[in-house]
Amino acid sequence: MAIADTTTQAAVFILDEPDFSREIEFSMQFVTDISTTHSDVEQRAKRRLSPKYGTAFAIGPFDSDSWPRRKSRLLSELGAPVVVPIWIRPVDFVSELSDVVTVGIDVSKREFRVGSYALFRESGLDSVFREITAVGTTTITFAAGNAAFPVQAVPAYTSAAEVFPCILGLRKDNEGESINRNPTSTRENIRVEQL
Repeated sequence: MAIADTTTQAAVFILDEPDFSREIEFSMQFVTDISTTHSDVEQRAKRRLSPKYGTAFAIGPFDSDSWPRRKSRLLSELGAPVVVPIWIRPVDFVSELSDVVTVGIDVSKREFRVGSYALFRESGLDSVFREITAVGTTTITFAAGNAAFPVQAVPAYTSAAEVFPCILGLRKDNEGESINRNPTSTRENIRVEQL
């Protein structure tokens, strides 16, 4: 079986919120080369400028009517790059001016990455994913032209909004896992590792 080329496939956005009554995992993976000197002193050299992120969480429960729809969306996520929010790491939205968003804390060392996405969420407004083009100390710049998913126009968010960093990655082992499979309450585990 040939491995799909994920570099040319359009990303699939996962907007399903986790079941917050269950555990939500967030991981950072560092890669270093380790060498030993003649005097047995260990030296490390990092092979990656920043850690590789991963997340895992359960969504649902789904009833017998909504589970087939979720299962259909799951099939589009397998083998394709996915964008999933890091639900446990939101920052407060402060303001936006011409695709540059100011947030309430220093994000230069957080999970916001150029080429990935951020999710904007505020009660009463559409939630949207936007592509990140630059990250400053307290600012995040997004692709011009209000390009967003799932809606094309970005709502006018207020200080009540939250901005979530996202992982652009693949479903771990390219699989979906359902749990508690019964007709009234099926859940799904989502595991994503950064590309």
